[in-house]
Amino acid sequence: QSAKWNRFVHVTAGFISSQVDVDYKKTSWTVIPFAGIERGVDNIHGGDVVRFLHMEAEAWFLHEHLDENEQIEKQLVLRSRGGKNRNRDSNSLWELENLSTMWGGNPLKWNQSLRIRHLATGKYLCAQPTEDPAVVHLTLVDDHLSSNGLFSFKPYKKLDESEIVTLKTKLNLYNEGTHTWFHSFGALEKGSRYFKTGLSQRRSVSDVLIIAASHFSEKTDLFQCMHVSHHFLQLSQKLHHGDEITQLFLNTVTASMGKMIQFCTLSLPGALDWSLKRSLAIRKEEIPS
Repeated sequence: QSAKWNRFVHVTAGFISSQVDVDYKKTSWTVIPFAGIERGVDNIHGGDVVRFLHMEAEAWFLHEHLDENEQIEKQLVLRSRGGKNRNRDSNSLWELENLSTMWGGNPLKWNQSLRIRHLATGKYLCAQPTEDPAVVHLTLVDDHLSSNGLFSFKPYKKLDESEIVTLKTKLNLYNEGTHTWFHSFGALEKGSRYFKTGLSQRRSVSDVLIIAASHFSEKTDLFQCMHVSHHFLQLSQKLHHGDEITQLFLNTVTASMGKMIQFCTLSLPGALDWSLKRSLAIRKEEIPS
């Protein structure tokens, strides 16, 4: 209830979707406890946004738009971090969802089924079988109900104490739909900092992952940047019939914002202001005198 306006959060049902607004009418709600990582404990909960670090390759698992000289584009790869805290951008952020309910914030347990959602694209990590039973690719899909999108964490070594998954614990990632294991197939090409990933029928000690925490501001900065980019696009569409200079400026800004989101230049906390300034830096030669 709003203390100022004396109104209640209300849901207005529509034909296709429902709208959340405020009204004098009351709507029943269910309050579900939800908690993130930043609570002074190392337990992993549903809804937490984390990163996966491949120990042997010392690389982050991410969805990368590779450079033009790379052979493959928009791949799920490992990228070497190149030193402490380097190469940690929003493309390596993953949200963990409980199988029972995507908004459940209960602690995650070993061998528990879960979904892994790529935060920047909103798509789900999923196994993609091929004609060769021994070859299973990793991809991102919109369908969160796919059985090949179910994963679980398996402890690298037998644990005698807690059943709950914690930060910095060594683990292997298991796909329940195809009964395969996360695997690194080596560098995409000689000297490349990118490593091809996929799923293997054998569990390997060389494919141990560690879950690393993310900062809460990284998630909020990314969503805020996407929100701003969306408004730029709407503004550009509304002013489609405006003068050429205004339209050129809006198109340039929109393209810059889109590229920033595509390559996920947001990284450490506080990087949002720098990213916006970089995207809004329109070259003079692009605007007619």
